[in-house]
Amino acid sequence: MEAAKGINIGANVVKFAFAVVGVILAALIMFKWDDKVENVSDIMPYLDGIMWMCWIALGICAAVAILFGIFQFISNIKNNKGGLIGILAFAGVIAVSFGVLAKTNLLDYRDYRGDKFLDPKVDYNGLTDVGLTVSEGGLYAVYILVAIAVLTAVVAEVSKLVK
Repeated sequence: MEAAKGINIGANVVKFAFAVVGVILAALIMFKWDDKVENVSDIMPYLDGIMWMCWIALGICAAVAILFGIFQFISNIKNNKGGLIGILAFAGVIAVSFGVLAKTNLLDYRDYRGDKFLDPKVDYNGLTDVGLTVSEGGLYAVYILVAIAVLTAVVAEVSKLVK
């Protein structure tokens, strides 16, 4: 119980500090603002500060949500067998999409297209092997997940008709 009280106090201190810094940066932007385009550089440090605050707050919230979810999942593992199976199935889909289906080399893609699509001497707007793998793997994962969703819906409807 004492740990929860300490976490609550710490969270309130961080929340208050973010609020104070946010108000100060907003006030500085408001007082430094004028309508001339060439004076935008006067407020850019304050805008950057607010943007960093947003990123830090997003990171803190994401970390807390993930850690809380993991804690709840582990503390009640007997009732979460379905969730564990879902996570493992999702990990399997990701592994197949990125590890098996996605191409990992631009030259593989060129060979796949019959030597007509890619020229190894051209930059292709910064497309790299990693970018190709991430985009193709993501697309394959979406295709597989949509197919599973459609198949599940069809099976559910057919089972209703049979009953």
